[in-house]
Amino acid sequence: MSTSEHAFCVLAYEESPHLETCIASLLAQTVPSQVVLVTSTPSTFIEELAVKYELPIQVNRHHKGIGSDWTFAYRSSPARYVTLAHQDDLYLPGYTERCLQRLSQERETLIVFTDYCEKVGNRLRKTNLNLTIKRLVLSVAFAFHKTHIQSRFRKKGILRLGSSIPCPSVMYHKVQIGDFSFSDDYHVNLDWEAWLRLCDREGSFAWVREPLLIHRIHEGSQTSLGIQENLRSEEDRRLFEQIWPKPIAAILHRLYAYSYVSNQSE
Repeated sequence: MSTSEHAFCVLAYEESPHLETCIASLLAQTVPSQVVLVTSTPSTFIEELAVKYELPIQVNRHHKGIGSDWTFAYRSSPARYVTLAHQDDLYLPGYTERCLQRLSQERETLIVFTDYCEKVGNRLRKTNLNLTIKRLVLSVAFAFHKTHIQSRFRKKGILRLGSSIPCPSVMYHKVQIGDFSFSDDYHVNLDWEAWLRLCDREGSFAWVREPLLIHRIHEGSQTSLGIQENLRSEEDRRLFEQIWPKPIAAILHRLYAYSYVSNQSE
């Protein structure tokens, strides 16, 4: 698999103290890829990192919200496959190699994603209730050693109780998906909403069961801010009502709120 076929488009925002560590993890992959910094908040800080690591910068000058930033990043590289890398997270060295291997097993794959663990402060958290539930849901959907799920029913099955797909780990097959836009109507759950739309397209979802991403939990993250501002709760309700009748959606909405504790830095 040639390196030009995959690109990391790093969603760089303001002056994250974790951005350089993220970049280093992308450059340490066993299969090298193009790395592009994508931002709607250009700054000397980001420019200096780009110069230090000899990386191109793409600037979204028509910023309307996080959805437009993600859409711009998705379109920022001509590569066949793209990962929208989150600036606070770390990608283990085998991430690209394992995802490309999985994509090569079935031509009509839309997305491939991996398992993950969390970093809270200096502590690595390999499991908790939220992660256990997500892994259980995925294990049922991908039962009998399946690596891909094709049917609309199975794909939606991993999204009915919330999103079991860890967004930063997703590698998109741009040739198979084609042009795609993230919704500007969501600020926290735009990934969950996007997966629901992709369920209606022909093609499969693929899962790599190894934890190849370390997702950093901290108070300044978009998810944590969304929880504090009650944005996530409202977005959860809207998406559950797309999937379930309102009485069931209301119950799931209340239960899903318990997962918020996992997004608190301890």
